[in-house]
Amino acid sequence: MSLSRRSILAGAGAVGVATISFDSWISKANAQPVRMRFDAMSDEGKEMLELYAIAVGAMRDKSKYPETDPMGWEWQFYTHWIPGSRKDQEIDRIFGAGSSAEKMLAIAMWETCRGHSGGSVDWRSEKQWFLPWHRMYVFYFETIVREVVRRETGREDFTLPYWDYTTAGKNFVPEEFRQPTDALYKSLYISNRNAAANSGSLFDCGDNASLAEANYAPGTASGGFNNTLDNGTHGTVHVQVGDLMNMGRIPFAANDPIFWLHHCNIDRFWASWNRAGRQNPTNSAWQDKTFTFFDGKTQIDTPTSAVTDIANMQYDYSTFLPVPPIPQGVNAMAFLAAPQGGNAAADEEALSLVQGLSLESGVTNLRAQLPDPLLMGDAAGQEQRLYLVLNDLTTDEQPGTIYNVYLGGIETAEGQDDTRLVGSINFFDAPLSGAETEGRGHAYSFDVTELVSELQAAGEIVNAPEVSIAPLGAPVEDATPFVGEVFFAFE
Repeated sequence: MSLSRRSILAGAGAVGVATISFDSWISKANAQPVRMRFDAMSDEGKEMLELYAIAVGAMRDKSKYPETDPMGWEWQFYTHWIPGSRKDQEIDRIFGAGSSAEKMLAIAMWETCRGHSGGSVDWRSEKQWFLPWHRMYVFYFETIVREVVRRETGREDFTLPYWDYTTAGKNFVPEEFRQPTDALYKSLYISNRNAAANSGSLFDCGDNASLAEANYAPGTASGGFNNTLDNGTHGTVHVQVGDLMNMGRIPFAANDPIFWLHHCNIDRFWASWNRAGRQNPTNSAWQDKTFTFFDGKTQIDTPTSAVTDIANMQYDYSTFLPVPPIPQGVNAMAFLAAPQGGNAAADEEALSLVQGLSLESGVTNLRAQLPDPLLMGDAAGQEQRLYLVLNDLTTDEQPGTIYNVYLGGIETAEGQDDTRLVGSINFFDAPLSGAETEGRGHAYSFDVTELVSELQAAGEIVNAPEVSIAPLGAPVEDATPFVGEVFFAFE
């Protein structure tokens, strides 16, 4: 949707709104030096957080940036999602029933986050654009904050820091976001984060499993980089940081200033994955998808193809994540060749596909049969990986905790055996339960090739490993988290 090239009044200030192509926009940006994004806990990152706190305070001030101003905090917050009212209702409340350029821009921008469920539009079918949409979102937000910083301080070098939470010793909310009475940093404080987050406690921020993915999109059993990162580390951090009125729930997540540092790091995951030689989709349907954003002066309709390389966007990261080599396949016939033993009775009772699993408030246990390579025909001799798949996750309410998934039993003399932990699941953006969402919930895929081989070699399992799903904390009452299917598959 295009806006006319004119200046219009928005609340207390004049906002010039125009439309240009991304190519025209980036040609000007490329005349500037490459901007570096720093670790939020480095000296450079902390300097940027001072500027960020100044900008957030200004953007929240409606006397400077009213709700109708694209530079304001609410506008940026609503671009991700809108809490409570439907999008059209909130737009009419803010802009009135008439037409205006700002209203047209809000219609084009607000509540357009890709990959999440609910809201006035169902974007689950567009989950494949989770990464490029958020890269644009963070990029243009950073540009707006830089302009606000320039207005407030005269400095023009602001870059958004990233929160490197998967590095040991950094998996806590930075202190700048936990200062409710500090004159500067109180703008970064949100009271309804989880208590552990606002106390500075260490917590589970997920792992870097997505970086081992070979492909951007999912296969028949593997998760694919985009989905694995979205459902895994991304959702885990949201749930661990915020309650259901903050980072822990989609409609409220972008109202927390730490949201942006979180997604800056998610973008760093993608940049690291590409830097290691992994490839993005090349099909025109993915590359040509275009989204509307605002940079403080103009509307930019940006195609996905323009943001797949951060070098083209004139920014860089001070450090990148190590990306493991693509795991080598194994011959499927190697499985089931282990010495016989294990719980034969349990093996006989196991199903190849477990359906309709409601998670308990404690540990939920089940057994699922391994696929028989003898029945795979020509595929049996190919080199493949073995995956544990939890498919079609739905819930009546976000449970407010993550669930660890174990394979081969978890109870030891000391408690849970983390050597059998294969990963975690969360319900951050799982769709609501019901027939209308059947088959459209989220999926998790865990590579269990080595672990199953080890357990078979030790004679602990033959054909039906025990799968245990354990909440890390107490789930929200009446959340009713539900897993549609659990099964193993070779790919």
